[in-house]
Amino acid sequence: MKRLLLLLICSLSMAAAYAQTFTVSATVMDETVRIMVGAQVRDTVHHTLTITDTQGRFEIEVQDNSVLAISFIGYATRFVTPKDFNPVLPNYFGLEPQQIGLGEALVSSERIDRIVTETHAHVLDYVPYPGFTLALKQFKKKRMLSLEGLDSTLVTYALPSKKINRLFEDCMGNIHLLSPDSSYQVYLDSALVVVDRASREEFDEVVVPCVNQTDSASVFYAYTNHNQKFSLFRSEPGIPVPHRFFETYDREAERVARIEYYAIIAYYMTYSPEPSNLILNGAWSGDLIALQIPGDWELNRMITWYLKIRARELEVYTFRKGDHVVVVDCLNNAIQEYDAAGELYDSWPLKGLNGKLQSVLMDHNDHRLYAMTVRNGIASLHAIEPTGMCNHSVTLHEALLAENIQVFDGYVYFIKDKNGWKKLYRVPLDNREG
Repeated sequence: MKRLLLLLICSLSMAAAYAQTFTVSATVMDETVRIMVGAQVRDTVHHTLTITDTQGRFEIEVQDNSVLAISFIGYATRFVTPKDFNPVLPNYFGLEPQQIGLGEALVSSERIDRIVTETHAHVLDYVPYPGFTLALKQFKKKRMLSLEGLDSTLVTYALPSKKINRLFEDCMGNIHLLSPDSSYQVYLDSALVVVDRASREEFDEVVVPCVNQTDSASVFYAYTNHNQKFSLFRSEPGIPVPHRFFETYDREAERVARIEYYAIIAYYMTYSPEPSNLILNGAWSGDLIALQIPGDWELNRMITWYLKIRARELEVYTFRKGDHVVVVDCLNNAIQEYDAAGELYDSWPLKGLNGKLQSVLMDHNDHRLYAMTVRNGIASLHAIEPTGMCNHSVTLHEALLAENIQVFDGYVYFIKDKNGWKKLYRVPLDNREG
């Protein structure tokens, strides 16, 4: 009996040691057969994790006893095993929307909905999604992340840092939590999972400029010439030099900034003593702030004025539209759309604006563009038609002095102060004067 038991234990140990690991792959889609980028695939048995790429596809190493949980924000988690994968044909798994019972029971006499219902909570930032909103909130000194319905909080998540003050959705739809010194790429399931962490310097340099990314190339922007030249580049794996396919350039603003820049250098070289002169001693990093001389108000004034010029970047707005990129060039009042290869797909003029242009917004649900103008502190949104004509859509009387205005799925979202608390609201974009 003891020998039989020993043989059984040895057999089980050998089976565990030689458990075969193999790779499975599939594409994840929603109920409309649209690919889902950034869906999380987690082996609940062996604790490995991957995320679907820009084509909605994933690969993951599994064992015979693996159980994979496929999840995405707002969708019911689906569980599959290796037996569910066809070894010959491509595999596709669909996710169904999670039934969270939000409803649309609005007061008929009001156009405005409040998203976050807590009375004593600030809304610092948000990202709208179909059926719910991802909100960054602050209650007293505590900050948290939550999924919000129209009248209730669906899920609340603890944050990896107390300093987080902003949300950012990158060109692939991934969510990042930002603090002054760090960025955290996260995935939300039953708990908040930190996928990656980087410094803000690295994040601002690599992630923020990315406009679109596919398996074959990535598109990113760059400001140069004292921030008065804007360019779009297409970078392909294996090709060392990115291809520039779009450029707009305010030469007059660049000329003024350049003259002021060299005037600062000349003034500093004239009045800075040689022992402490950073330029002469080869210790200058290129940061003009470092050239300030204590008590020299004229030099400090020149540096401040130059930095204000440089801070006024060209008004250029870029948007991802599938594998295309849309560019709204306000300097030349033009809109251009480029395909995945960086070739011009379509272009039209921007015209018909009434009021000072404040921003250009895209409804990422249907890819419609809106020009936002402000007159007397009141914002108005104008639908930009395929001809480039801006037709009046809605005047946002409710959004007087509002912040962080976004458009999604036919609604205008904004943060507005009410009784000393920053609250998140939405208004239907229904082509009415209001």
